[in-house]
Amino acid sequence: MVVKPNWVAPRAADTGVTTDLRLVEEVIVQLKKRSAKVLIAESSGYEFDPKKTNRILKVDNFAKRYKIPIINTRSCQTKTVDIEGKILKKIRLPREVLEADLVFNLPKLKTHMLTDVSLALKNFFGLIPLKERRRAHVFGLDQAIVDLASYFTDRTFVIVDGMTAMVGTGPVFGNVLRSNVLIASGNCLAADLACCRMAKIDFKKITHLRLAYEQRGNEKLQIIGDKEFKIKNFELPKFPMLYRLGYRSVFALEEFLRPFLKGSLVAEVVTRFGARPEIVKDKARGGMRRKLINICPVGAITKDLKIDFEKCRRVRCLRCYDKFPRAVKLKGISKPKR
Repeated sequence: MVVKPNWVAPRAADTGVTTDLRLVEEVIVQLKKRSAKVLIAESSGYEFDPKKTNRILKVDNFAKRYKIPIINTRSCQTKTVDIEGKILKKIRLPREVLEADLVFNLPKLKTHMLTDVSLALKNFFGLIPLKERRRAHVFGLDQAIVDLASYFTDRTFVIVDGMTAMVGTGPVFGNVLRSNVLIASGNCLAADLACCRMAKIDFKKITHLRLAYEQRGNEKLQIIGDKEFKIKNFELPKFPMLYRLGYRSVFALEEFLRPFLKGSLVAEVVTRFGARPEIVKDKARGGMRRKLINICPVGAITKDLKIDFEKCRRVRCLRCYDKFPRAVKLKGISKPKR
């Protein structure tokens, strides 16, 4: 069995960014009771460091406690398969995922600046290597999401973590919403449509959901449980078109320049202009100075309260910002509100 959470960045579950470890733990405990062989397959987003993400989220300790391997989908062994998609045709997927009887898809309930929402269908995207991710962003992200999710249709079960959600400029630096809900289904599209219904979102305005709905023959949705449950104040990203155009342009440029690049152009651009913390020195007084320095998991805050950009850029966990709101402000685009 493969468990696929959403650990896109080293920000805690209560920020609305990542799948709660408690949910992952409960799924694993139940699977182990049934003598299932379990592994976790996941990797952080394009501009984040996977190893530091796992360490900061304490995923490594969690995996050791339950003696479960973690497959880094950005660097693991893969096998080329023909998924017969419109955008994604022959792609590489982790061998362990291909050999699994069932994929437990554990996404976070949140928004996404490129796809409006990031739910069950979108969560499969973390299974493919960076090359495939880059090409999908260039040639058609929404259709690529549908292509990949369709490949796993018959062997997946989904539980959407909506205990806390992210709204606005997700998937990493949006605003936190306490939504207090879990949505479970044997059908990823049905789970996503249920989320939209609860959040009062017209799913046909979400491109990848509309494409998936049309491809599946306009399936009817049946909600079992609290049919009247509503997620209040769920706000989609505003004015995302310029952001999407810029993001896609950088991906296209990286695709073209890839033979000449040592690293990732996308990561270079996004980490330099995206949300990042800055300490307001005159508001960090007394014992707060030491606490600020100690709270950084990568030692990016210096004794004179400056932030080492190179240490912070591939992490940006914003622990300092979350814990000391008066002493830390954010600069750059896509920054959350208080």
